[in-house]
Amino acid sequence: MAEINFDFKNLGNDSGTVEWPALDGDDTGRWFPVGSFNDNLVQITGTFDSNTLTMQGSNDDADTKTAFTLTDYLGLDVTFTAAGAVSIKDAPKYIRPSLGSGASSAVNVKMTLRKS
Repeated sequence: MAEINFDFKNLGNDSGTVEWPALDGDDTGRWFPVGSFNDNLVQITGTFDSNTLTMQGSNDDADTKTAFTLTDYLGLDVTFTAAGAVSIKDAPKYIRPSLGSGASSAVNVKMTLRKS
């Protein structure tokens, strides 16, 4: 399991993007400190095969964070088994993507961030 670094771009006007490229196997993304970005849309592209990607959050400031599964505005878990996009309802301190243990290659995660 590898921890994949994120790339953050501040787009101005209280918005930005964060991207975790090429997650594979059972990789996780490095925790991204959400700060005051509380209106977030996540888009997933790539090849999943039999894997599931879960968007996770944490409110822990410690190096070892307790992860929970984020939810959308319908109260459903934010998980993907194919490419797609969904708005995230939860506003934790930290967010990351996490792949399960199935087969996959080059799953890309891009999140658009806004302050509402």
